[in-house]
Amino acid sequence: MNENNVIYLKLIPYKDSYFQTKLKNIDAIFIAIKDDSSYSKLEINGISIRKQNVKNVLLTSNLQNIGNIWQLFNDNYLDKFINKLNDETVIINSYLDKNKNYLTSEEQFLQILDNYITFFNNKFTFVILREIILKLIFINNNNEFLLCKKYIGDNNQINYFKQNYILFTIETFYKNCQKLYNFLEKDLNSIDINIDKININNNDDAKKILDILINLCIINKNSYDIIYLFKDIDNNHKMTNSIYDIYVVQWKNLIKNYHQNINFLNEYQKFINAV
Repeated sequence: MNENNVIYLKLIPYKDSYFQTKLKNIDAIFIAIKDDSSYSKLEINGISIRKQNVKNVLLTSNLQNIGNIWQLFNDNYLDKFINKLNDETVIINSYLDKNKNYLTSEEQFLQILDNYITFFNNKFTFVILREIILKLIFINNNNEFLLCKKYIGDNNQINYFKQNYILFTIETFYKNCQKLYNFLEKDLNSIDINIDKININNNDDAKKILDILINLCIINKNSYDIIYLFKDIDNNHKMTNSIYDIYVVQWKNLIKNYHQNINFLNEYQKFINAV
């Protein structure tokens, strides 16, 4: 907004293919954009219109995990997903609101996000560094199930979302296992991770890796070292052999502590299963 109270929009064109038209007596420039995903690039005061829409929906929602979502949103961890949203709606059969039978792209995204965070919090309830881990998961992941148009309230989609929640959570840990396996083969085999025999596209294998990851975090719930389970080993500005050495030392400590406290873990699991 300038001194004359005129609002200006910063419009970023779709690649190099656009045209401008200036209408007579109207002080405006219109840019034709080829696809609606570019709508996410339009900006007001440096904030994309799409991101502003997500913010508006979030602030007027009654989502269960609004605090976690707001923190991720505010720290820009969701930007790479928000920028890929389009205008396609999701048809629903709502028994709560008879006047609305669809979700906007922004509403759908936030509902999936809210459900995923509930899943994550339930799995890592006793982990002190849960919020840091959640951020690391979003930093390292590009899984686009968050952008899907499958209605989360459809019982036929339960398995789809559950499997993607698991994959989203274990992806970086599993990749780190692959990269470190030559250095930690004996240690990883001792917690039943044999990279040559695991396929995380198999539901049972993915669930197995998630359970191992959760157990490692429960046993080491007060240790800062668990961030090395979720932080991509290759996402370092200076990749050197010493980075691998650091990871190897931290993982060995975590696995050693796991074995030393296996009895506690067994009793804890009995308690959880009995509840």
